[in-house]
Amino acid sequence: MSTLFAAQLNEIAKSSNDELNLRAQKEAHSQSLTFEQQIAGSQDFGTLYQICLEGFEDLCRLDTRFVGFSHSIFSPQSQSQERAQMTKEQNAKLDTVLESFLGLVGARLLLRSAVKAVEWLIRRFRVHEYNIASLLFTFLPYHRAPVFQNLLSILSAPVPSTFKFLGPYLQSLTSPPRHAIVYSATNNDGFFTAFNEYIVQLCRQDSQHQQLLSFWAAVCVEAVGARLEQAKSGRREIQRQREEDILTKILPVLNDGLSLLNSAELVVACYTISIVLTTKATLASKVLDRLMEAVAGSFNLHTSTAGMICLAIMVERREDHYLPRKVVSAIQKIPEVDRLLQELGGQYDTGPMILGIVKSCLSASGRKNFESKLNFVKQLLQNNCVPYNALGPVATVILRAAEIVSNDANASVSRSLFRDLIDILKNHDHQSSGALTEIISTPIDVDRLEATLQMTIHTNGHVSPPEDTQIAETPNFEAEDAFTTASMNIPTGLSGGISFLSDGYLQLYSQVSGLYHLALPHKDLLQRFRDLPIFKHRSNLKDPTYLSFLCRVLVEDRSDAARVAAMESITLAIPSKSNSIDLQVILPYTLIALADPVDQVRKTASRIIMAASSLEPTKLETTDLAELVLYAPGDQVEKALVLSSSDVARIIRKVVLPVLEECVLDPNQIQRALESALKGSSSTTRVNDRLESIEIKKALRSALFGFLIDQILRTPLWSVKLALLKCLQSVHRVGSRYKSDELLPLIHSWASETRQKKIVETEGLKVDGAEWQIATIISASDRQPVEKVLSIFDLETLPRTDFVDAINRHMIEIWPLFKHDIRDAASDSLFDGALSLGGDNAGISRFCRDLLRAVSLTTEKLSALLERVYVSAPERQENPPPLKKRRTVQYNSSKESDKNTQEILSYVDRLSLVLEVVHDSEPEHRPDVLKALFKTLGSIHRLKQQYGSEMGYILNLTLGSILAIVKYARTSTALQLDSSAVRIDQIIDCVRLCENQQVQNTALLVMANIARLAPDTVLHNVMPIFTFIGSNTSRKDDEYSAHVIDQTIDHVIPPLIQSLRDQKKDVLAGATELLSSFTAAFEHIPSHRRARLFDTLISKLGAKEFLFAAFALLGTRDMQTSDKYSFVSLMASNFPLDVQFASLRKLLTLISDALANDPDQAQTILNMKQMDAKERHKTVNALMRMLPALLSQRTIGAQMNESLRGDPVNASNTREVFAATLEQLIALGAFSQDQQDFAEAITATVDSLLGLPSLPELILIATKLLSYSDDQLRQKILRLVEKRMTIETATDAITQSAAIGFLEPLTTVLNVSSDNLLKHAAVTCVDRIAESAGFSLLLSIISTLPWMISEDNVASILELSSESAGLDLGDESEQARMEVLQALAGKIDFHMIVAATRRSWSVIASNGVNALRESSILLSNSIDSCSKGVVVRDCEPLLEQFLLALDLRRFHLIESTEDSYTEQEIDDFEAEQHAVFLKMIYKLNDSTFRPLFQHLVEWSSQDSDAMHSISAGKEKLHRQTSIFKLLAHLFSTLKSLVTSYAGSILQPAIGVLEDTLSSNNEGKSVELDPSAHTLWTSTLSMLRPLFEHDQDAYFSTPSHFSALTGPLISQLRLAGTNASYNAGVKTHVISSIVSLAHAVSSTPSHHQSLNRAICDLRHDPRKEVRLASVRCQAALTNELAEEWLENVNAEMMIYVNEMLEDDDEEVEREVRRWVGKVQEVLGEEIGV
Repeated sequence: MSTLFAAQLNEIAKSSNDELNLRAQKEAHSQSLTFEQQIAGSQDFGTLYQICLEGFEDLCRLDTRFVGFSHSIFSPQSQSQERAQMTKEQNAKLDTVLESFLGLVGARLLLRSAVKAVEWLIRRFRVHEYNIASLLFTFLPYHRAPVFQNLLSILSAPVPSTFKFLGPYLQSLTSPPRHAIVYSATNNDGFFTAFNEYIVQLCRQDSQHQQLLSFWAAVCVEAVGARLEQAKSGRREIQRQREEDILTKILPVLNDGLSLLNSAELVVACYTISIVLTTKATLASKVLDRLMEAVAGSFNLHTSTAGMICLAIMVERREDHYLPRKVVSAIQKIPEVDRLLQELGGQYDTGPMILGIVKSCLSASGRKNFESKLNFVKQLLQNNCVPYNALGPVATVILRAAEIVSNDANASVSRSLFRDLIDILKNHDHQSSGALTEIISTPIDVDRLEATLQMTIHTNGHVSPPEDTQIAETPNFEAEDAFTTASMNIPTGLSGGISFLSDGYLQLYSQVSGLYHLALPHKDLLQRFRDLPIFKHRSNLKDPTYLSFLCRVLVEDRSDAARVAAMESITLAIPSKSNSIDLQVILPYTLIALADPVDQVRKTASRIIMAASSLEPTKLETTDLAELVLYAPGDQVEKALVLSSSDVARIIRKVVLPVLEECVLDPNQIQRALESALKGSSSTTRVNDRLESIEIKKALRSALFGFLIDQILRTPLWSVKLALLKCLQSVHRVGSRYKSDELLPLIHSWASETRQKKIVETEGLKVDGAEWQIATIISASDRQPVEKVLSIFDLETLPRTDFVDAINRHMIEIWPLFKHDIRDAASDSLFDGALSLGGDNAGISRFCRDLLRAVSLTTEKLSALLERVYVSAPERQENPPPLKKRRTVQYNSSKESDKNTQEILSYVDRLSLVLEVVHDSEPEHRPDVLKALFKTLGSIHRLKQQYGSEMGYILNLTLGSILAIVKYARTSTALQLDSSAVRIDQIIDCVRLCENQQVQNTALLVMANIARLAPDTVLHNVMPIFTFIGSNTSRKDDEYSAHVIDQTIDHVIPPLIQSLRDQKKDVLAGATELLSSFTAAFEHIPSHRRARLFDTLISKLGAKEFLFAAFALLGTRDMQTSDKYSFVSLMASNFPLDVQFASLRKLLTLISDALANDPDQAQTILNMKQMDAKERHKTVNALMRMLPALLSQRTIGAQMNESLRGDPVNASNTREVFAATLEQLIALGAFSQDQQDFAEAITATVDSLLGLPSLPELILIATKLLSYSDDQLRQKILRLVEKRMTIETATDAITQSAAIGFLEPLTTVLNVSSDNLLKHAAVTCVDRIAESAGFSLLLSIISTLPWMISEDNVASILELSSESAGLDLGDESEQARMEVLQALAGKIDFHMIVAATRRSWSVIASNGVNALRESSILLSNSIDSCSKGVVVRDCEPLLEQFLLALDLRRFHLIESTEDSYTEQEIDDFEAEQHAVFLKMIYKLNDSTFRPLFQHLVEWSSQDSDAMHSISAGKEKLHRQTSIFKLLAHLFSTLKSLVTSYAGSILQPAIGVLEDTLSSNNEGKSVELDPSAHTLWTSTLSMLRPLFEHDQDAYFSTPSHFSALTGPLISQLRLAGTNASYNAGVKTHVISSIVSLAHAVSSTPSHHQSLNRAICDLRHDPRKEVRLASVRCQAALTNELAEEWLENVNAEMMIYVNEMLEDDDEEVEREVRRWVGKVQEVLGEEIGV
C-alpha cells in the first residue's frame, strides 16, 4: 500500500507546479535559447523584457502583422503573467495567441531579432513546455541550423510521442538529419498527422512561408511514397487495406490544402502529393475523379501551369483517359489555355489529357453548353494543342460523337461544328495519315456519315490493315522528286565493299538511312533504294555493304516500321534453294530482334528463322570471314570465332525453332531459351509452360557461347553489345570459360570516361541501364571477382564515379552468393586495397573501404582481421638509450622518428579500418570477436602510453563494439558471454586515463552492462569508477553524460550492495564510501542535474537505508548553507513519507551517537573519532540545523496530511511514527544544557515537526500529547496550537469540530495542573477557539439542539451578529453569520424570531446597512420556512416589526447626523422590506390582511409618542412616504387583486396632493422641500398602478372619480413652481392623469370632466402651466386616441383655438404639434 501511495505522490509531484518553490520557478524560467543558463538565471524579467522587446520591434518594422501582439504577449503587463497561476480557459486563450505568433515568426527565425522575440516566449510563457508541438514545428525547417540545437538543449525528456524521433538527438544535442524526419513521417502516424494539420492551420491563418512549405512538401512527398511502397507487401487484401488507411490520412489534407487558394506553394505541394498518390497507389475511378476535381478547383493565375501538369499525369492512370466535366470546365476558364497546352506539350506527354478533354466535351451531347464544348475542342485542334500520338484516338472520339449527333435532326449547329473538326483533322500540320487512318478504320458507316454531314471523309490511297506494315504501290510526285534528289548524294560504290557497322561510315550511314526513310512508304521507291549503285553487290552476301546497313537499321533505328522493313529485306536476301549461305552472319541480329519489345519486329524476325530453317543443310556453307568483313576492314578477322554450318543449323533447329512461337509473344523468351541451352543441366529456369529445358551437346554449347562472346567483343555498336549481354545475362560461364574473363576488356572500355562519353554521344544510349548491364558481367561464380573489379583502377585513367558506384552496388548484391573461400579471399583483397592510400590509389582505397563496410563479413574473418592488425603493431622500445648517449649520439633520431611516426600512422589506419568494419557489422550478434576486441584494446592502451597520443577515435570504436555485444548479451537469453574474455582493468584505464569525454562515457556504459552480466568481475574495481564519476563525469553539463551516469548507477550499484550483503560486509561503510565520491563533487555538479543524480543514486542504494547518510554527508559539508539545506530539502521531497520519517529518525540516532563518547555509526559515516571537540561540536550543530530544513519543505506536510486522511491503518502508523520522532527529539534535548545553539536547533526542529500536520490533526495529536507528564512539552504544544489557530481560522466543519473537542482536555489542564504557565497557555487556546470557531459553535448548537435556544439567546445572537456585520470583518465572517442566521430561520420558532428581532431592532439599526440587510434576510428565510398558519398566527407582531423597519426613514431623516443613513440607503433597505412584506402577504388571506392594511394606513397618519409636537408634521410626512412606497410596490405587484383596498388610501393620498398644492402657494414659485417632494412623487407612484389595474371600475364611480379629479388635475399647476415639480408634472402627474382617463374610459362624462378641468388651465397666467395642459392633452391623445377625441371634441376645439393664439411661442408650437397628432388620429383636417 505504501509503495502504491508513494508512486501516486511521485506522479502528482511530477505533474504539479509548485507556486511557492521559487527555486523551481527560477530554474524553469532560466531555460534560454540565446543565453547560457547561468546568465539566464541571473536575469530578471524586466531586463529580459527590454532585450526581447528590441527584437520584437524590429519584427514589427519588417511586418506590420506583428504589431497586434504588442497588446498581448509583448505588452508591459506580460512581465507579470505566470502560466501556473492562470486558469485553464486563460491558458487556452494564451496558447492561441502564442501559436499564432510562432506561426508568423517562423519565416524569419534565422534573424537575430526573431530569436530574441521567441526568447521571450520561452522564458516568460515557457512555450517549450506548454506549446512544444507548435514550437518544434516552427523550428523544424531549420533543423540543420545551430538554433535548432539550442532548442533541443532546453527541451525536457521525454518529448511527446509525436516527436519521439528526436530522442537520440536530445541526448547528444545534435541536429537530426533529414532522413530521420522523413522516417518519422513515414512510420509515426502521430507526427505525420500533426505536421499536416499544423501546415493547414498555418495557411488558414495566412502565416505560411516558403521555407516551411518547401520543407513540408519534400518530407510529405517522400513519406507518402514510402508509405505506399510499404503497403505493397503482403496479400492483396492487406495491400488494399493499407492503401485505404494511407488515403484516409492524406486525402483530407489534400482537400484542405487545395481549398486554400491564398497559398500557391501549398497548392503546388498538394499537386505533387497527388501525383505520388496517383502513380503509386491503386485508386478507384471515383476517388481519382474527386481528386482531379479538387486539383482543378484550385486553379488560379499562379497554380494553373503546375495544376495542368498534375492533371496530365493523373489522367494517365485512368484506363479510359476520361476527365470529369468539372475539371474540363475549370480548364476552359484558364486564360490562354491553348498556349499553355502547347508549352506543356513540348515537355510532357499531354496526349492522354487532351484525349480526356475531348471525351468529356463530346460526352455533353444534348446539354445546353454542348456547342461551347465543341468550340473548345475546335480551339485545341486549330492551335495544334493535340500531340501527334493522340491524333488518332482524338479523331476516333470525334467521329463516333459525330455519328451520334448526326441522328439528331435538331443539332444543325453541332453538325456544322463537327464538319469543321473533321476538316481540321484532315488538314492537320502533322502527317495526317494516323488520324485519317483512325477515322477510316473506325467501325461506323462512313458513307452515311458523309451524307449526313454533307462532306467527304474518305481519302485517296489504300490504308493498310492495322496489324501489318504494307507499302504503297506507287509514290506521289513529291515523294519521288525528294527521293531522286537525295539519291544523287549517295556514292556509287566503294571498292571491296564497306561495313555500315563501322564507326568510319557514320556520315554515309546517316545519308543512306535518310534516303531509306523516304523510300519506306512506297514500294517502287523501296525497290529503287535496293538498286542503288552502292548496293550493286547486294546479291553477293560476301559484300557486307547491304547486309551491314540492314543490321544497323535493325539495332539502331527508332522507327518500328523501318526495323520491320529491314528484317523483311534480310528475309528476302536469303538466297533460293540453288544458292548457299552462312547464317551465322545474321544469327546475332536475329536473336536481338527476337528480344525486341515490338511485336511486329519479333514476328518479322521469326520469318527469318523460318526461312533459314527451311534450307537444306547442304545449301548452308561456312564462310571464310576473312572474305566477309561485316564490321570493319581493319578488324583482326583472323582471330574471329567461326561456327560450322552444321552447328548453325543445329542452333537454329534445337535452340531457336522450338520456342519461336513463344518468342513472338514474349520478348524474354529467347533469353530463357539461351540460358537453358548454355547452362544445360545446371539451369534451374523453365523455358516456358510447354518446354522444360533445351538440351544440346557440350561442344555446341561451348561453340555458341564463344560465338556470342566473340560477337559482343567484335561489334563496334554498343547497342548490339548490350542487347547480346542481356541475352546472356543469366549465363556466367560455360565449361571452363567465364564470361567475366572474356569480357573484361569491355568493362575496362566502358569504365573510361572519355570512351563512355563518346559512345553515349554517338549511339544515344541510356546510361543508367548500360551501367548496370556492364556491372553484371561480374558474377558470384567468378574465380577472382574482386580482383577483376579492382583491375579497372589499374587503367591509364581513373574509372568513372558513376560506374564505380554501379559496380559497388552490384558487388553488395552478389556478395552473399560468394563461396566461403572466395569471400575470404575477396575480404583480404578489399582490406589490402583499402589501405592503398595516397596518389593514384585514392580511388581504389575509397572503393574498397566503402565496399568493405557495406558487405557482411563472417565472425571468423572479423577476428582474423583484428588478429592480423594486432600482430602488425609497432614494437615497443623496451630499453631506451641513456640520456647522455641520447644527447650525444641521438641514434639518428630524425630518421628513426620519421620511421616510427609512419609505422604508427600506418598501424592506426589499419586498426581504424578494421574497427570500423567490425563496428558496422552488427557486433552484438558476433560475441566471438569480444576476445579479439579486448586484445586490440590492450594494444591501443600500450600504444597510447608509449607515444602519448589520445587515440580517442579508435578507442571509441573499440568500446562501441564491446558495448553493443555486452548490451545485447544482457538482454538476450540465447547468447552466453565468455566472461574470461572480459578485461575490466582495460575498461577502467579508458575511464581513468583517457581525457576524451565520449570514450569515458562509452567505457562507463560498458562497465554498467558488464556489471549486470558478471557482477563479480566488476565489484573489485568499482570504487575507482565512482570516484571518477564523482570527480569528472558528473561535472559535465550535457544530457549524454547524465544518461551515462544514470546507466552506470542503475546497473552497478544494485549488484554491489547485494554483493556486500552476501559477503556479510559493512554495507553502510561501502555505501558511505560511494556516497562520498558524489558529495565531495557536489559544488561542481551542474545545479540543474544534482537532484536527478542524487535521486537516482539514493534510489538504487536503497532510500530507506541510506538516504540519511547522504543527508549527513551533505549537511556537514563546508559550503553555502542556503544552497546546502535547500538541496537537502528538495532531495527529501522526492521520496515517500515513510522514507522521510525513517531517515529523520536515523539522523536523530546518528546525532545521539555523535554525542556519545565512543561513536559507532557516526564514526563510519563522519569519521568522528578523528575530530577534536571543536570539530565535533561544529559537525553536530550542522546536522541539527539541517533538521528544520528537512521538515520545512511543503511536500512532507502535504504527504503527512494525505496519509492521515487516508487509510486508517496508515494514519495510525503515521501518528505513531510522528510521536516516536517527537520522543527522540525530546530525549535529544537532554544534551542541550549549556549549549544555546544546540537548544535553538532543537526548538526549531520541534516547531517544524509540530507544524507538519493540518490544524485538525495537530489538535488530535496535541490531545494525545497532553497526557504526557512533561509540563514544558505540554506548554510548547499548547503555544503551537494557539499560534496555528491564530494563523488558520477554523472555518471548515472538521477544524471546528476538532477545536470544540479540544476544550475538554484544556479544561482538564486548567482543573488539574499547578503550572501557571501551562494554565495560561490553556486559557489562551480557549480564547482562540472561541474567537475562531464562535459562530461555528453557535451553528452546531442551533442545528443540533435548537430547543436549548431561548428568545433572549436569539436576541443576543442577533445583536452580536449585527455588531459583527457593522465591523465589516470580511467574507469569511459574513459567511459564518449567514450560516447562523440561516440555521435560526430554519430551526427556531417563528414567533421567537420576530420577537427577538423587535427587541434587538435598535441595536440592529445602529450597526449599518449590512446589519439591516441581514435582518431582512433572516425574516425572509423565516417566512419561507413557516407554514401559512404560523404566519397568520404571528402576523400582527410581524407587522409591528415591519412598521419599526419602515419608521427608519423618520428616525434618520428628520434630524440627520453623520451617523444617519442616507436617503438612498433607506430606499434600498425599504426595497428589501417590500419583498419580505410580499412574502408575508402571500401567506395571508383577505380577512387577515385587510385589518393589517388598515393599520398600515392609520399608522402613516399617526404621530409617534417619541417625537416632539414641533416635528409632528415631518414625522407624518416620512411615515406616509415609507407606506406609500410600500403600497406602490404592493399595487404594482398584486395589480387588480388589491384595487378594492384603494378606499382606505384615497383620502390620505388626496390630502397629500392638496397639501402639496397649498404648501406651494397654489402653484406659485416657492422654495423646494425635498421631503415633501418625495412624498408627492411617492403618492403619484402609488396611485398610477391603482388606475392602471382598475378592472372593477372602482374609479368610474362618480363619488370616487369626483373626489380625485380636481386635486389630480390641479397638480398641473405645480409646473409653474420650480424645476423639480415641473419635471414631476411631466413624469408623474401627466402619466397619472392618462392612467385615470384610461380607467374611466367606459364613462364619457368623466372624460369630459377631465377635459374641462384641463382646458380651464388655458387661462393660467404662467406659460409652464399652460404648456403642461397642452402636453397632458397630447399624452391623452397618444394613449386613448379616437376614444378620447370623440368624447371631448366639441369642447376641445375652443381650447385649441384659444391656445393657438397664446402669447408664448413655445406653447403655440406645442399646440400645433398636438393638433397634427389629432389630425393624424382622426385622419382629417380639423377647423382651426
